[in-house]
Amino acid sequence: MMCLGKLYKKVTTGSSANKTAAKKLSWVPSKLLHCYYFNTPENRLCVERILIGCLVPVSLDADQKMKRLLHIYCKLDDAAVSAFHGILTCQQRVRSDLADLIELSTGKEAQDNETLVLSKIISLARAFPDAFKFQENLKKLREMIQEPTLRELLKTCINPDVGCSKVFKAVSDVVLKVGSKNPILETVKALLDRAAPLLVDEQCIKELFKLVKDAVEGLSDDEDDEYEWHESSGSSPVGKTGLALLLSLAGVFPSQFQNDDTYQQLLVFLKNKDQEIVDHSLKMLALTGDGIEKVNKSLANYYHPVLSKLAVKGTPCQAKHSLRSIAKISTPSSQPFDRVFANLVSSLSLDCPLLLTTLTALGEIALLAPTLFETQRPAIVRDFVVKELLMKDRGEAVNSNESEGAWCEDRDVTQETQAKIKGIRLLVKWLRGREANHKPSAQPVLRLLDSVLAHKGDLQQQGCVRYILASKMH
Repeated sequence: MMCLGKLYKKVTTGSSANKTAAKKLSWVPSKLLHCYYFNTPENRLCVERILIGCLVPVSLDADQKMKRLLHIYCKLDDAAVSAFHGILTCQQRVRSDLADLIELSTGKEAQDNETLVLSKIISLARAFPDAFKFQENLKKLREMIQEPTLRELLKTCINPDVGCSKVFKAVSDVVLKVGSKNPILETVKALLDRAAPLLVDEQCIKELFKLVKDAVEGLSDDEDDEYEWHESSGSSPVGKTGLALLLSLAGVFPSQFQNDDTYQQLLVFLKNKDQEIVDHSLKMLALTGDGIEKVNKSLANYYHPVLSKLAVKGTPCQAKHSLRSIAKISTPSSQPFDRVFANLVSSLSLDCPLLLTTLTALGEIALLAPTLFETQRPAIVRDFVVKELLMKDRGEAVNSNESEGAWCEDRDVTQETQAKIKGIRLLVKWLRGREANHKPSAQPVLRLLDSVLAHKGDLQQQGCVRYILASKMH
């Protein structure tokens, strides 16, 4: 694997780059990432080293590095994309565990945290070869962490906010500090290969946004060698795939997105006519929006009208993420929530063309702003969801002699059944959003949900609900 990765790096990077050879080797990233599915720590660690060292070399400048990452990501097949996301998630978990280990080992109550320290050591060791030896070496490293200089270097190594160059230098300094003759050196190297955030930093995210913006707007440079040897099917697919890449990075590196340039570009994407672009942008904002007030307070005022409109008139998915974004940007008791909630309650009826969106949005408000939801709870939960939606079947009686399957595709589910499913989810979110023990009001709802399960989705048991539709509700 490593030899193939080095060959790919040679033909795509620096003075030895060969456009023709690189084009012939465009299959290499996917094949290498497939090796991540070999369920052994050695293979997974090797793939992660190849990603940072060969596929997207850490030595590249931010603009070239992100261009390489975007183009490789556009060429990956589904299995390789899943492996890439798995790498990001695994590295995030290792970083978190290592940060906890450093904190627990140096706190004033370090002696009282032995059980927690041991659990973190075991958790870290599971992700590396020879887990028992790794545990023993981590215990030795824990003793070395007491030295302030090494401790601060390790904190820098796992801090995604300091930038890739500083992290890379800190990793080198840690290796020198540990010493070439120290028996735990290989353990430290393996640990930092996984924990050090060397793939992207804030500047990289800005460069990636520029590339995605150009691709979405059809302004990508066709003369660029990198684009030429990564022939995707047009600028629009590259733009959407780039947004998917940004979304995966936002879940792992949210702080790198919290700057004025990124937030302004996200606002532009939210106004795009392409619904897929809007969906990706909303999900990103829901993950990173809590930094808007710190970065630019006035920017929040531009977001609120756009998000409020999507919460009321968008798709159910857009409504959900719009409200989560509003909750990130402002408090649940703010005016944007009040206005959206008032509009949703006024439009709540069976004849509403956006009933699914309305029910989804009300469910999110029940979870995010339970105090606000309580002001209209009887009208929403009792009078509409229970009495009008769940307790009434408006379909015709089904012939029991007709044979049909036990399941159907989502596209074949009737509007009424979809509304009932949304209503059930609203009830569940309302229960989850309870701030205190409201047993009297919650018990009837719990009994109703239990009846849905007991009667396999057909509450009235009048045979008006097809079996394949009833199966969707339980």
